[in-house]
Amino acid sequence: AVAAGDEIPFDPLCRVRVLHPRAADGPMPPSPDNETSLVVAVESAGRRALLTGDLEGPALDRFVAGDPGPCDLLVAPHHGSPSSLPPRLARATAPEWVIVSGAAGPRFEEVRRAYATAAGADRPARVVRTDGAVRIRLTAAGSEGSQFHEGRWRSIAAAPAVTPPTTTTTTASSGPAAP
Repeated sequence: AVAAGDEIPFDPLCRVRVLHPRAADGPMPPSPDNETSLVVAVESAGRRALLTGDLEGPALDRFVAGDPGPCDLLVAPHHGSPSSLPPRLARATAPEWVIVSGAAGPRFEEVRRAYATAAGADRPARVVRTDGAVRIRLTAAGSEGSQFHEGRWRSIAAAPAVTPPTTTTTTASSGPAAP
């Protein structure tokens, strides 16, 4: 089993670190399996993505209180539900992009607003949900997003390039996706 502080060998130019669960937390009772959800940081080209799984409850409170640090991309925990602490997590991570897996239920607009406004007034987060697949390309030069819809990839938004890119790509999906 992996625990916070472990690194997963991946690539010399890409660092994958486990941020949760903490080994110090000890075994969790069988019912709150979301509280033991694996959280990793993927770092490359000066960019950082946080993949938070289904983390929620007291474990998410501890994770946010532990100052996870800023990121460029956040995959919202627990499908972006209100129990995923959108305002607190957004303030703690100040993401440029937030991916909400699935439809996020009838409260998606509330969750979207919480992430978009809590990340910081100087740079509100771009919040997208995976109605199909979402692809975010993070490079040293900037970022761009696209979404697979009606059989093709369509641009979501782009950030200007300023230096030659080194690439980290994260794809999330709630259903079938095309390459």
